[in-house]
Amino acid sequence: LTWLIEAIDLYDVNKSQDDSEYLNDTDDGALGDLAALAERSDKAFVKYACDAYMAFLIGDDDRYNALEENLVEFCERDHMKVEREIARVQYEVNAKAEQIEKIQ
Repeated sequence: LTWLIEAIDLYDVNKSQDDSEYLNDTDDGALGDLAALAERSDKAFVKYACDAYMAFLIGDDDRYNALEENLVEFCERDHMKVEREIARVQYEVNAKAEQIEKIQ
């Protein structure tokens, strides 16, 4: 529980933001900066944890379930970005390996 409190303090989740703002994925699908991806994921989780806990406390099961579904979709999109980047890098590595093989 301490780590969650520290995370909330660290990211200072602003309640004036739209509840789903952190889940909006407006980029082009490219992986981009890994540090930025990690920070965005951390913020999304902290926001989800705060909102889901409040929904749990007031007994709003529909909101709780919607928040969980949105977080899963958010994480799956990021996972797909990472998988595409791995495939791209693997393709480049294989191409370089073939070039080296031809030279030898």
